[in-house]
Amino acid sequence: ILIPYYLTKDMNESQQRKKLSEHLKRFDLFGWEPRLDLSDDENFMDMVMLITRNSFCLQGHMGCVIIDHKICKRKENGITEESESMLYDRILDSLIGVSTNSPLFSNLDSDIHAEIGALGQASKRGNKTDGCTAYITMPPCKRCFAALLSSGIIRIVSRQAAPKSILDVARKHGIEMVDFSNVAAEQNNRINQLTNMGTGSTGKKTSDQIKRIEESKKRKKLEKEARKEKARLKSP
Repeated sequence: ILIPYYLTKDMNESQQRKKLSEHLKRFDLFGWEPRLDLSDDENFMDMVMLITRNSFCLQGHMGCVIIDHKICKRKENGITEESESMLYDRILDSLIGVSTNSPLFSNLDSDIHAEIGALGQASKRGNKTDGCTAYITMPPCKRCFAALLSSGIIRIVSRQAAPKSILDVARKHGIEMVDFSNVAAEQNNRINQLTNMGTGSTGKKTSDQIKRIEESKKRKKLEKEARKEKARLKSP
């Protein structure tokens, strides 16, 4: 049976739209698709916020996506008008590492930060991170920033501005820091429409979970102080 070309074209585009990269198969994206009326930064940050909702770490939820913009720009060259399916493929093809934060030693702590997880995913697949962009739920901690810098990341985009200490070092090493604080409300609306949550939060903790987290923090603080005191007593 011969199927008219216009029908096969629609079928192929439908199949493409359902296609997910290997990086995204383990995440619930709530039906998300990149939008032509949004910039690449907006599309990737929306993706990150939805990936963040897949985090099951009780201490907090974080997500990170590492993008090779050279692929984005290469595929964009020569395109006068990009279709939705072309945008979808371009966005997916540029993904080289995706992760949430995750517990390792207990379900309370963020033992593997999202940035480290994303760098690990990129490494396992043999993807180079030199010259890439990292999209993160919130600004990286100092150790994760150092890891991103050491991996050749040249641009970091997050929901809020990073602390001055990190901004100063980023400027010194030529890393561009971008924050989405001025468009957070618009992004919240887009995310909430997909997730039907009606709140800008990335997840709510029960009072019992909060209590356990606080107890864990207090215990770790006491253990740290005990180690310092032990080291002080040992020193001549």
